Amino acid sequence: MRHGEAASGVIDAERPLTAAGEEQVRDSARWLCDQRQPGEPLTIIHSPFRRARQSAIQVLKTLTQCDGGDAPPQLRENEQLTPEHSVDALIDWLTLQQWHGDWLLVSHMPLVASLSGALVEGRGHLGSPFTTAQLVGLDADVWASGCASQVALFTPTRHR
Repeated sequence: MRHGEAASGVIDAERPLTAAGEEQVRDSARWLCDQRQPGEPLTIIHSPFRRARQSAIQVLKTLTQCDGGDAPPQLRENEQLTPEHSVDALIDWLTLQQWHGDWLLVSHMPLVASLSGALVEGRGHLGSPFTTAQLVGLDADVWASGCASQVALFTPTRHR
């Protein structure tokens, strides 16, 4: 998932979500809630940048409300999810993880597009650009380059 729409004019890592960005993220989280199995564990892993952290927290709140709080998502921060981070290093990290349940990465362009492109098509593929708060669902037996299939796509409406 890419973070929601962010304000401009401040240090990049400190850019907050706009009100429209918060609503975009809520739209995406509500859609995600409809896609998930009740009680399925979810880990939300986000960039340390403010707008990604705010997006992850908004997803957490929305999913907790729609799931009834039975299995609240776990929230984690990961330095490898910043816009300029290496896709290859991130894929290497993904292959080492022991996932239990679903997980959601909340990050930035161009990383989210490059990561999804590489996971589906193989290393070197740039992938399609993500709009703000867009979700792409991937499925794989092994989280390695070229081993995933895209199974879902959600683009929230623009709020103004």
